Amino acid sequence: MKIDRVKNPLTETDPSREELEKALNFAEAVADEGRQQVFTLRSQEAFGGDVYVAVQSHTRELAEQYGMSFKVCAEGRQRLLKPEIAEQVCAIIREALNNACRHSGSDVVLVELCYGRASFVARIVDRGCGIAPEILAAGGKRGHWGMAGMRERAQQIGGTLSVSACKSGGTEVCLNTPASVAYPLLLRAA
Repeated sequence: MKIDRVKNPLTETDPSREELEKALNFAEAVADEGRQQVFTLRSQEAFGGDVYVAVQSHTRELAEQYGMSFKVCAEGRQRLLKPEIAEQVCAIIREALNNACRHSGSDVVLVELCYGRASFVARIVDRGCGIAPEILAAGGKRGHWGMAGMRERAQQIGGTLSVSACKSGGTEVCLNTPASVAYPLLLRAA
């Protein structure tokens, strides 16, 4: 953004620089939220709870935008999630993918969707520079709400979220949602 060009000549201790950084962070957050809302609307309308199709669509867009490669795979019997759960799952995956694109420096990102009997698990793994231990310990970067937002969304749907540094480099985001919450009940014929 053009704000960066104005900010760079300022010294680290200049109060104007801090104000510009706050404004830039806020503008990025607003833009991200707008993109997220559009993605959520598209996901609900076009994909109707099919997280796999929604993720495929989003990774195609990101591949064009960032020039990265994405591998999306599904394990287990692929099925629709409850619409309200799919919405939150897609938002979490989208945030994890956007973070990987912006911060990891990775050339490829893996998305695994595991449709298990006990739970639905989404794993997003990049082969990038990894996440700083102090950011992990703090639960996110100061002034940024991506990791906190992902955790809040996971809690809202009765799931758990873990973010960890991979031993070989890179970052793994793992969302685990109980099957009883994730999948619609199927009515059995008498």
